[in-house]
Amino acid sequence: FSGYLAKPVSGALLEAAVLSILPKSLVRLNEEAQQSEIEKDILIFEQSQRRSVLITTDSVCDLPESLRRTFGIPVCPYYVCTETGRFLDEQELCPDELLMHIARGRKGDSQPPEVEDYERFFAQKLTEAQNVIHISMAKHVSDGYRNAKEAAKSFDNVTVVDSGHLSSGMGLAVLCAAYMAEHHAGKEEILETVKRMEHFISSAFIINSTHMMCQSGRIPKRVQILCDALLLHPVLELKKSRMVVGGMVMGSFTHAAKKYVRKTLQNTGNIDRRILFLTYSGMDEKRLQYIQNLVRQYCPFERVYLQKASSAIASNCGPDSFGLLFLRRDDAAVPFFQTPGPDGAA
Repeated sequence: FSGYLAKPVSGALLEAAVLSILPKSLVRLNEEAQQSEIEKDILIFEQSQRRSVLITTDSVCDLPESLRRTFGIPVCPYYVCTETGRFLDEQELCPDELLMHIARGRKGDSQPPEVEDYERFFAQKLTEAQNVIHISMAKHVSDGYRNAKEAAKSFDNVTVVDSGHLSSGMGLAVLCAAYMAEHHAGKEEILETVKRMEHFISSAFIINSTHMMCQSGRIPKRVQILCDALLLHPVLELKKSRMVVGGMVMGSFTHAAKKYVRKTLQNTGNIDRRILFLTYSGMDEKRLQYIQNLVRQYCPFERVYLQKASSAIASNCGPDSFGLLFLRRDDAAVPFFQTPGPDGAA
């Protein structure tokens, strides 16, 4: 058997936990008073039973804090590394600070949590739930999935799932899983749904400048020089857990943004209009408003979240970059957004 008790461990609750597992026929109590006291401890223990399934994820899921609170989603922070040290994503370094740092000609890149970080994170969360399902970034984009899988080997009831996406695209899978867990869906049902959702999530970003991608080693220097010379803006998409260049848009930011939005939302009959994440990095309100108006023109959504990308995501895409992240229609989709709208929706 396996069991978990939160520290500091109470001797009475430890005994009660063991007695709740042992067959009653094998337990013999010496005194009536002791039996009464132990039965009370067992009742306390059973009342504090952990939830069946807890959904966890990483800070790069780019979900609003309001939604994380609503669905009770714990996140394990990525790291952002600069010349001055290593910082916890969101907790110790915000995206705007990082972009200002890089704009001064300094370096900044992201690193996933280490195996030991995940082990501590999972151990703590198993005091709250009998099973943990951890949804990670696309496995070919980051080592986060590999590190989490390695850490999960230390536990019998931690399952790590490759979302196949990143940023708020990954967040959509997390929201669906958290909704199902909240409504008492079983572990296997949740895992099956998350894997199915991978094929119905649309994740694509348009990058204004390729300088930071070149700096992080994701593209060669010659490609960056070519993009600068021809005013090319790459569109990055997630396909089969890999980041690929889905196209290039030429021209000014305004022209490129319009073309990207129009192409991304052109097949409106195949789009689930319940929710859209407009996730951005280093963008002012005027440009955000321009993009929102474009979205309304081509495909109005019921709810639009303006979500600032996490520091770890911003360190790769750079300023004036954004993505439209949403679901394609799926007859088996879970209605996990039919709840009162949290703060942050436009």
